[in-house]
Amino acid sequence: MEEMKPAVAQLRECAKMSGSSGFDAAKPLLTKLKICMTRLPSLSPGSAASSSPSSGMTEELLLVREVYELAVAISLAGGDVSAFERNMTHLKSIYIDYANILPFSSELPLMLGLNLMRLLSQNRIAEFHTELEILPESLPSSSAASASSKITLNELLTAPPIAFPMRLEQDLMEGAYPRIVRSKETMPHALFGVFLEHLVETVRREVADCAEKAYERIDVAYAVKVLMLDGDKAGWDAFCEDRAWVVDETEGVVVFGEKKPPQASEMEDTVPTVEVMRRSIAYAKELERIV
Repeated sequence: MEEMKPAVAQLRECAKMSGSSGFDAAKPLLTKLKICMTRLPSLSPGSAASSSPSSGMTEELLLVREVYELAVAISLAGGDVSAFERNMTHLKSIYIDYANILPFSSELPLMLGLNLMRLLSQNRIAEFHTELEILPESLPSSSAASASSKITLNELLTAPPIAFPMRLEQDLMEGAYPRIVRSKETMPHALFGVFLEHLVETVRREVADCAEKAYERIDVAYAVKVLMLDGDKAGWDAFCEDRAWVVDETEGVVVFGEKKPPQASEMEDTVPTVEVMRRSIAYAKELERIV
């Protein structure tokens, strides 16, 4: 473990750097640290089941937890969402498997809040709610003087980094898209900005998909408003070009293009009518036998 400490100190410095420079500098350090962690006795199979860990084991686990917390923050600051996901997976296992061994981490609300923002920005709403459901009812306090005290689930959910994505999810379900855009002013941490931009783009695509299916053309002013591109002429032009929309400046409308009726083959692929009927009849026969 001693050989890890200088590298962890350097990793802390990388976390203070801005942009991709910190991520680039951290990559070789993280590789070295992860190799070292494979040799730690505290991470061997069955160590999480220990009810009375030694002081050395606790110290190792605290160092491992800090490494992954730093890795999550650095990878997100560098814009590498895939690395963020990998490091978050390892970090969550530390939080969950060693919850009864390690004291509460002050970084836990931020880490879990960022993970919730990732799921929300990727429109993975079911997984978003699953993450909330598996949060423990209580966690050990970080205070050594009050070992018996607990951090309750309500305290965790009301922590700003976790309450922020929960509020955004509610805005998303209500269709309060302008509130989502304005939420940039109330972010609990700058790292949330990465996923907030993704979330706005996700919302914008969903609105555009619905508009294309519902209308053949709509007013430009209305389209700009609902797509949250007010005052962003370059963004509006790029969005129209990306989706092959035609803007009629004379009439002041945007044309989505001619809607083509679905082909019979496409309908068959989408709705397997014969298969559904066959299964329904089979279920009816089975019910008749039971009755």
